[in-house]
Amino acid sequence: MRLNLLLWWLLTVTNAVDILASRRAYELGIEELNPLISMLLAEHGLLSIVVLKGFWLFLLLRLLPYLQGWTQALFACACLAYFALAVVHLSHSNLLLFG
Repeated sequence: MRLNLLLWWLLTVTNAVDILASRRAYELGIEELNPLISMLLAEHGLLSIVVLKGFWLFLLLRLLPYLQGWTQALFACACLAYFALAVVHLSHSNLLLFG
C-alpha cells in the first residue's frame, strides 16, 4: 500500500504540472494534442480539466488498496511512463511554464 500511495502522489504532482503546462500552452496559442483536453479547455476553461483529473485521481485513490501483484506493477509502469512523458514534454518546451 505504501508503494501505491507514493506512486499516486507522483501521479498527482505530474498531473498538476501537466495542467499548468496545458494552461500556459493554451495561453500561447499552442494546440493541445489531446482532443478531450482541447475541447474542455475551449468550451469550459481550465477548471474543467482540474475537475476531470481530480475525479480520476480521487477514484484511483479509493482503488489503491486493491492494487496488488500485476495490477500494482501495471500501475507503477503507467505512473512512471506518465512522469517520463511530462519530463520530456517540459524539457522540450521549458518556456511553457516560465515564458
